[in-house]
Amino acid sequence: MTNCSEAEFLYGSDLSERVRRVCEAEQVDCAVAFLGQGMRADLFKPEQRLRIVCDIAMKSTSRAALKEFGAPNNDDLRLRDWLHSKVYISAAGLIVGSPNMSSNGIGVLIGRPRNLEAGSFHPAGSQAWSTAQNWFETLFNDAPIIGKRELMRAPLYVRDPGPPVDLTELVGLSLLERIKRDPDLFNGVSFIVTSEDLAPRDEKRLIAAEPAGSLSDDDDIEVVVFDPDRPSPDVGKLIIGFHVDDAGARHIDGYITCQQSMRTDQLLVFGRNDWKRLDKRLSQPTLMEACRLSWPLIDKMTDDQVIFTASEFAEALETAKSG
Repeated sequence: MTNCSEAEFLYGSDLSERVRRVCEAEQVDCAVAFLGQGMRADLFKPEQRLRIVCDIAMKSTSRAALKEFGAPNNDDLRLRDWLHSKVYISAAGLIVGSPNMSSNGIGVLIGRPRNLEAGSFHPAGSQAWSTAQNWFETLFNDAPIIGKRELMRAPLYVRDPGPPVDLTELVGLSLLERIKRDPDLFNGVSFIVTSEDLAPRDEKRLIAAEPAGSLSDDDDIEVVVFDPDRPSPDVGKLIIGFHVDDAGARHIDGYITCQQSMRTDQLLVFGRNDWKRLDKRLSQPTLMEACRLSWPLIDKMTDDQVIFTASEFAEALETAKSG
């Protein structure tokens, strides 16, 4: 058995890197308070077996993050309300510390953690490692599976706990740079890239066909019609749309409110542009200008209509950038 004196005290990026090493093992056990969006794909490979116990009661684990980890159809994802531990265990060792499984706590592959976290590493086979394994087994076996009822208790989206964004540092950054900097913040946004155009007369006809009272008398209402064979946008999210019309003109729309049609079977979305409110909602000044800086990369995307999550959009931009 390894002597416990081999434990190491780690902090900052050194701790983040060691958490990643522990999470590279074939099986990983985690008892962490909060799960952040994007961490399933960032920390783990699809073939790894993960057993996770997390908290929902403190409202910092979102429904979206839980779904990424397989809820409500994952027997290895379990709940322990008011759990505030941050414990990562595998054949590569044990981490006990302060970082949640989030971008601010651990960081993402394209950035560094924004929180200053600290913790200890204990090698596999140490007394601490064995004790933690036994503790986790009891915790996991006593914890209920996160089913549909538990999933609905979680908030739709949450902002990763951490320091507030210094807004002055964001001016001049592209959209890709902003998503890299604060990925959890953009998880409440759907990104749409399309080259299909809708004639103004058709737009007016579709708006007029909606039931009385379903839309407000706002001249800024926009209409987007989607191919029913493609994924539909999540109208519960904010939507940023990049569109090239039939004349080749470029348009960027920031939909602060969206709803699907109450009348047609088409995947029809009504949205209202309001960049000022969008900037405020996301704490992102000059966001429209940041989107404009992304056009050279978006021009390299070949599909004429795509709906992205924030992480998918960042990956597509990175691919275009390297291509």
